[in-house]
Amino acid sequence: MNFNDITCSPDGKNVYVCGLYTIAALKVEANGSLNILQVLNNDYNGFKGVYNPSDVAVSPDGRYLYAVDISTTDRKMLVFTRDIDTGSIELIEIIQDTVFTSQSAAGPYHELLFSPEGKYLYWLNSPYGTSGALNVFECNLESGHATRIQTSRKGDSHFGDFDIPRWLAISSDGKHFYGGGDHHAHFAKILILYRNLQHGGIDSVKSHDIESWRGEKWERGSVTVSPDGEALYLADVFLGELLVFSRNRLNGEVEQLQSFSLNSARSLAVSPNSAHIYVKHYDRQSYFAIFAKDSDTEELTLVNDKLLQLNDGNPIQTLMSPTGDAIYMLDEKRLTVIRRDTVSGSLDQPYYLTQNDFGGTDRLHASRAVKISQDGRFLYVAARHEDAGITTFERDQQNGQLSLREHLPLERLWTMSISPDRRHFYALSLPHNLPINNLTVLAADSLSGKLNIVQQFTGGSLNSTAMAFSREGTNFYCNPGTSLLVYARDPASGRLVQQQSLVNADYGLGTPSSFAISPDGLHFYWHGIRSSDLQQLATFVRDPTIGTLTFVNKQELGSTLTAAARALQISPDGRFVYASTAEIFVDAPGILIFRRNAQSGELTSAGKFEFEALCEMRDLAISADGLMIYALAGCGGYSSPMMAVLRRDPESGQLTLEKQFRSGKEGVYGMFDPEDLTLSPDERFLYVADLGGVATFATGRSATRITEKHDNRATLPKTLQLEQNYPNPFSSLSTSATLGASTTTIRYEIPVASKQAVPVELAIYNLHGRLVRTLVNELKIGGRYSAVWNAFDAHGKPVPSGLYFYRLKSGDSVITRRLLLVK
Repeated sequence: MNFNDITCSPDGKNVYVCGLYTIAALKVEANGSLNILQVLNNDYNGFKGVYNPSDVAVSPDGRYLYAVDISTTDRKMLVFTRDIDTGSIELIEIIQDTVFTSQSAAGPYHELLFSPEGKYLYWLNSPYGTSGALNVFECNLESGHATRIQTSRKGDSHFGDFDIPRWLAISSDGKHFYGGGDHHAHFAKILILYRNLQHGGIDSVKSHDIESWRGEKWERGSVTVSPDGEALYLADVFLGELLVFSRNRLNGEVEQLQSFSLNSARSLAVSPNSAHIYVKHYDRQSYFAIFAKDSDTEELTLVNDKLLQLNDGNPIQTLMSPTGDAIYMLDEKRLTVIRRDTVSGSLDQPYYLTQNDFGGTDRLHASRAVKISQDGRFLYVAARHEDAGITTFERDQQNGQLSLREHLPLERLWTMSISPDRRHFYALSLPHNLPINNLTVLAADSLSGKLNIVQQFTGGSLNSTAMAFSREGTNFYCNPGTSLLVYARDPASGRLVQQQSLVNADYGLGTPSSFAISPDGLHFYWHGIRSSDLQQLATFVRDPTIGTLTFVNKQELGSTLTAAARALQISPDGRFVYASTAEIFVDAPGILIFRRNAQSGELTSAGKFEFEALCEMRDLAISADGLMIYALAGCGGYSSPMMAVLRRDPESGQLTLEKQFRSGKEGVYGMFDPEDLTLSPDERFLYVADLGGVATFATGRSATRITEKHDNRATLPKTLQLEQNYPNPFSSLSTSATLGASTTTIRYEIPVASKQAVPVELAIYNLHGRLVRTLVNELKIGGRYSAVWNAFDAHGKPVPSGLYFYRLKSGDSVITRRLLLVK
């Protein structure tokens, strides 16, 4: 998860953090270390309701935890009951209110605060460029229910012409709020908000000019009231100062006492007895500076400006524990824990908890690829950034739900592909300490799902994530740098041996985004973008024996408004090619449709299916029967991502939209910046790798619906069927597999009795019973299919005229028929 906020229980026994789709509870051990107590992930282990919690707070009596969720999907406040003995939490209420808006495009500042007695809860929402609001909720101390009783905005009679501040702090006596931050013309001011102790609302507001910051902007800072209520501290990153004010406890007014120059000062924590103040600042490295406070004058004395060196980071929150024995700093990627001596104020060396330490499904941040094992039992998610690696989940094949199994770290993992037999994984990564990338080959254990590294390559600069396998899995193609690399692959071990390198520039090609190989294995298609932003689609002839490529031609598609998106798919019968596009300036991405000549591999345009108000098509998947296409679109942002279900006409190749799911609408969520999609083997579920995790969709395709026929016959296959090939006899006059040949089509049916995919093999044999060529060897769900043979053997050589047998095998069932080849 991306961390958003942190809070402590009043007794200091627990720490709570929130982030995208997650709220986690941690236990503070006797030695000060933190252990994970509970992780609540949305849609995991039956927990629902958390999308993007931005703020958390625990009531002063420790009985309730409140979290504000600012997702555009469902704006609300979550109320949890808290076990005061263990610290675990349980969701008891969801409070809907339109005030819980993120206005994320404006860069919001927000805070959730309790009054000292716990009866009132305050939520500040102050987006940049707008006036924002300060909302007051009255809390029922017994039930935990919260009711909004006041919303203050700029221009309200009690608020005057002041903007809602960006930062807010409440005094320990609960009488006053202190706010700050640059808003329009009212910069370099402290706002003093007078709180009504009877009903909890804001009565009036006055300001205090900051003389030393007159004319300056207070853009990235903080405001803190000392626990004893005697002092106020201001800091700002850009202004590089810490300002100290004395506070009048009666009327709340403040008077500046001191200023200290501290570069990039922002994060600040004060000990519970107000004796020590800690400020994070930067002096070629990040440090904590410690100040001691004079209890009589309220003035500070700098004790050590480099008390503790810290790893660079930009804390969202710096928090002193209620007991003063620790300081917690939270940024988007990690939680920093620093032990503190409560007498001397000295600090121990910090230790860190990252997303990888939180269990649940937190390791899915920045998911970029998702794949499923052959039997559908395991799902593998590739993620990058600090939690980079491959996470393995066990998958419930009935309801699609996932359970975490293990995590394999791979630094800055960029993308991942899976072999046709789904036994090996190929991952491209770009480690921080290397200017070149790694290609890692991994083998999956069929029983446990565990991944083991088989082989690693280093070389090239990562500028493309395109990968492809030959149908039989004997070749692997990727483009880790400026060249298209062809590898021979051992299907048993997964190991690779490079056998060809094609420099893209030699053929006028730019950077590839996706590859595809025709079902007959004779043609290779390259889909990418040139430096001029022209989309390109290139055709190569493929040697079916060794897998090497020969360039034939390329097409340049569209204008400079068109960029190549990330998917290229060929229909199961090999007759049509589908290329996703990105119209980044006109918001009209689509799917280009090409008719494919089976002999020459030539592509001719057959139309385009367009979507409106989106950026680019990210991925495409075609059902095994070729009747459905699943399209993934997005450009980052909750309102943009889309999943579309399209029906494909097998004769014309044209597409018709059946369903469209937009993130943030009609209960659809879990897509922010989607990248990759995959279908389960039975095609009942679809999984999307997204910036925030993995989204699961039910396709709605039952065994009956999946088996719709191309010829619209009413009956559905209940037994294994193998039809006579057509034409029969057929002739082959060509002597070169690369030039194409006349073909014959073999149609067959897989029974729908099982909802799971089953192994299917269709092969050609000569009169002596020797294998000539395997046409199909993969898992298939129940339905009707066809395969094409061009009268060439497995080595790409033409076979002689004569009688041949073709055999279909599925499970224990075998059917054999004869065909005649004449020349």
